[in-house]
Amino acid sequence: MLEYLICEVWCKADKINNCIDLLHSDFKKIYECLDWLKSDVDDIFEHSRALETHERQSIIDAFKSNNQIENLCNGVVKPIELTSLPSVVEMKMKPLLEVFYSRLLDIKKVPGEKLDYYKQLVKLNNFKTCPVCGLANIETPESRYIEDYDHFLPKAYYPFAAVNFKNLVPTCDKCNKKHKGGKKPLDKNGKAYYPFESGRPPINIKITLKFIDFDSDQKLTQMPKFQFSGDADKNETWNWLYNIESRYTDEFKRFSYSWLRNLKKEIEFNESKSAEQYIDFKIANYKEDEFDEMKFLKIALLEEVKTKQEWMEVYSQKVSL
Repeated sequence: MLEYLICEVWCKADKINNCIDLLHSDFKKIYECLDWLKSDVDDIFEHSRALETHERQSIIDAFKSNNQIENLCNGVVKPIELTSLPSVVEMKMKPLLEVFYSRLLDIKKVPGEKLDYYKQLVKLNNFKTCPVCGLANIETPESRYIEDYDHFLPKAYYPFAAVNFKNLVPTCDKCNKKHKGGKKPLDKNGKAYYPFESGRPPINIKITLKFIDFDSDQKLTQMPKFQFSGDADKNETWNWLYNIESRYTDEFKRFSYSWLRNLKKEIEFNESKSAEQYIDFKIANYKEDEFDEMKFLKIALLEEVKTKQEWMEVYSQKVSL
């Protein structure tokens, strides 16, 4: 109905047509019930009467392009910026589209169906942690609350995608407000991971470490280096948007030494497996639910431990740290 309103009503406004005569029959029912909606829709219609043919087409093109979220992320379609469109879009259409989200679709303010949508989304996708960073736990389907909904393509710059659910991604507060903020995902290099992409191979992480002192408080003496499989351009965008590497480094430095100490104790108490066998067992076990408790980082750490002969010797000695 929104596409119909923009492309078939506002962009068809001329000196002859009346707004109500062009409205979609289903939308007309809403329009006639809400005075604020009727007033704004009519006002935009009046301002659209003066649009030139090429301006009308530019609005239609922008609506259609900017709602192809997956194609935009893959660089197949280029976004059409708000600044290139007729002023009626920014001055009149954009405020109303933002009201559509805040008054009709804002899940935090409207109980019932919108909360149900969040619960089903999280449940069907088996989200337990933030699907953007994998670090923070998010509200479960049983919760009375929801996480932030991030407009992946910010509605301030892409108002035509303001109420597109394919553009609404549940994220933790840190990803949404503290890291991404108002950044436009396609500004980095024109590519980004599509948040709802299905069938994409998992992104594997490799951690490279040079030295760990098991016998002093020195612990990790050098910053870990992270390498990510997948599309290099999209990885670069994701890191730019959400500061992934620095956040992973912070979490890794905070917990990795205790992970290694606990591993050493577990190996000591397990007499049936060698150090290498036990580490392989742990990796396989972690992969069962790798996004719980940052196990995807633990897996990468254990894989790195296996490559270091001197570290494996420490674990094989069965001497307490």
